[in-house]
Amino acid sequence: AAAVGDAEAGKVKSAVCAGCHGMEGEGKEAPVGSPSFPSLAGQVASYFIKSVNAYKNDTRNDAMMGAIAKGLNDVDIANLAAYYTALN
Repeated sequence: AAAVGDAEAGKVKSAVCAGCHGMEGEGKEAPVGSPSFPSLAGQVASYFIKSVNAYKNDTRNDAMMGAIAKGLNDVDIANLAAYYTALN
């Protein structure tokens, strides 16, 4: 199912994600000894929303993702989900 969100607004907001996850959510290799940054492109919207909320609520732990997620509201998260879901 498509995310209830504005993909264009999500594209604008995705600039904060691009440093680690790539300009179009394609994912990136990380330095040796660190986990890679997963692809967000084509991600299932419900999984994306659940994952970001888990970082936001500290039920999933990563210092960088937690800090970024805490700066997102529900509309931002839905918009990002709509944007990344639409990418292949």
